[in-house]
Amino acid sequence: MAKIRDLPLDRLVRGWLLEEKLRTSEDLWRAVGPRYQEGLDGVHEKTRITRDHLVHALGAAAAAEPKRRLTLGEGVAGAALLGLLALAGLRVAEALHAYP
Repeated sequence: MAKIRDLPLDRLVRGWLLEEKLRTSEDLWRAVGPRYQEGLDGVHEKTRITRDHLVHALGAAAAAEPKRRLTLGEGVAGAALLGLLALAGLRVAEALHAYP
């Protein structure tokens, strides 16, 4: 979750977002809601921010999000699943007499 004050936005846009109590990227997405176009229209009507500036703010927030990395447990689980799929593939090939 990126803070609005840290995003590379126009100073006025940043101020308007903070005036509307939109302090993080999560707050901004919550204000837009699940229906993107209708949400942008609603936030545009509620604030003084144009749709273009809102889209730019959402893009800047997405770019500022930290990249997610796999945990050790997720890596081990993925490797185990891959191994089981390989064994299952060998068993199916053996049943179809494609593999001796």
